[in-house]
Amino acid sequence: MQRQLCIILLSKRELAMTIVDIPITFMTTMIFAILLYFIVGLQTSAGQFFVFYLFLFTMSLTMKAWFRGVAAAFKAEASAQAVAGILLLAMVIYT
Repeated sequence: MQRQLCIILLSKRELAMTIVDIPITFMTTMIFAILLYFIVGLQTSAGQFFVFYLFLFTMSLTMKAWFRGVAAAFKAEASAQAVAGILLLAMVIYT
């Protein structure tokens, strides 16, 4: 509704969503990183764990922003999901 009436600029909305997502992503990534790091049995030093966590946190925020950017480029949700899936597959295969 707000997008159609241009009450809030899309860039401001997405910036606000990213800022709100940082603490949520921080906590969910921390739980996931603790579980994954120690269940897999990686080296138990604090420095290596925080490098691992920093990588996960950065990639999580990057991928959220990437998917939001793809979604903003399309009006229909179905077409955005289809294109995002194909682009993600291409990124995984060719990088």
